[in-house]
Amino acid sequence: MKESKVEKALIIQEIEATYKPLSANQILTLIKKEKNLFLIATLNIKYTKKEYQEIEQLLKTKKVKGIKLYPGYESFYPTDKRCDLIYDLCEKYDIPVIFHSGDTHESLIPIKYAMPIHIDEVACKRRNLKIIIAHLGNPWIDDTMMVLSRHKNVYADISGLIYGTFDQPLVKHLRQEIHKLIFWCAGVDKLLFGTDWPINHSVKHNLMSAYIKFVKSLDISKQDQKKILEENAKKVFKM
Repeated sequence: MKESKVEKALIIQEIEATYKPLSANQILTLIKKEKNLFLIATLNIKYTKKEYQEIEQLLKTKKVKGIKLYPGYESFYPTDKRCDLIYDLCEKYDIPVIFHSGDTHESLIPIKYAMPIHIDEVACKRRNLKIIIAHLGNPWIDDTMMVLSRHKNVYADISGLIYGTFDQPLVKHLRQEIHKLIFWCAGVDKLLFGTDWPINHSVKHNLMSAYIKFVKSLDISKQDQKKILEENAKKVFKM
């Protein structure tokens, strides 16, 4: 963050890993003295009553700013009835629910669960629920574009689009897709900055700085760049 001149950051609790991931409480303990770090908690779709109650207790703190769900990794649609209590919680505490959406690293689970078009039905029924479509739903960015334009309570982040360096041919395509989305949605108010991973260790590449540079390479005004990098997140996450 210091290297990239980033003031505040949201940490996303990992739900599954090859190692044992940290709990939300463990992460909050680690960042207790860090005034500029906040947590996005996660819930497994097979959550227990105890886990649900623990999350609600955490939401009473000002450090937890949202809940992330992983449809594409856990084989459920955003319309799954098990999500209803989670949505209730998000509405009660006025925090966003974030859906992993788009491509996954897991090839044994059907990709249909991660398609952003399924979020449209949730947005239709939950007008007061703040929703974030992670990763622009890439490669289904057109579907994400349509959902964003239809619902005032739905946003998307640009995280996780690139895992290597930003000199890949794919970057030009992504820039074009984002410009198209901005045009269709009549502005940048629906877009949030994100990295997914701040550092790519395999190539010793600072993805946080690279993502900031990517936003500044878009054909938009400096005011709109600031909205993506800062102002939109302040509004959605109440930071």
